[in-house]
Amino acid sequence: MKNIIQLNEVDVYFKEYKVLSDLTFNIEEGDYIGIIGPNGSGKTTLVRSILGLGGEVRGEIVVGDRRNIAYLPQLTGSKSKFFPAKVREIVATGLLKNKSFPKFMTRRDHEKVDEVLKELQMYDKRDSLIGELSGGQKQRVLLARAIVSEPKILILDEPTSALDPKLRDKLYKLISELNRNKGLTVLFISHDVGTIEKYVDKVMYLDKKLVFYGTPLEFERSEEIKKYTGSLKH
Repeated sequence: MKNIIQLNEVDVYFKEYKVLSDLTFNIEEGDYIGIIGPNGSGKTTLVRSILGLGGEVRGEIVVGDRRNIAYLPQLTGSKSKFFPAKVREIVATGLLKNKSFPKFMTRRDHEKVDEVLKELQMYDKRDSLIGELSGGQKQRVLLARAIVSEPKILILDEPTSALDPKLRDKLYKLISELNRNKGLTVLFISHDVGTIEKYVDKVMYLDKKLVFYGTPLEFERSEEIKKYTGSLKH
């Protein structure tokens, strides 16, 4: 498989403070990677560095065209039910980043919005206000916005943190289907170690450095990880 992201001896600083140290790894096309580690371990800093957002990067990060990356941050708070944006309008904004000024929506753009809403089983809510939706429905809308432009890489930063266990499992399965059916490369930050291991094909454990990078089975058997967690029974 072709490498789609490469990091070579990367350190990341905020002012004089080193947040991440000596990261060297490759991510291949079609990988589904679960990024885990304790609070403050640098998980969000890593993906923001890959996105080219914030921090001073020393070393080499090779991504290619960052316009092929979609980013889904944590779902925080909730919009008022009177927030004047409809679901299809929110999703359509995901197509604007690749348009030059003036940014007009074409008939094909509207068709793409409908297609992705149907794929994520949100088409019947297309004319609903975003503030009227449940947490799980909002997350699907934001996911639709992220993938409507047909990115090659999808980065998710703890997208299940505001969801109950049932909805979390549905979202994990949905992302897994996108990975398998569309060949989408996925980087998924999560604290839900026990669940995410069921879906990803690689696990990355960070603690301000790269502690582990390999398959879920290798993760479970890793002596290095045992030193960090004390137990692999999640």
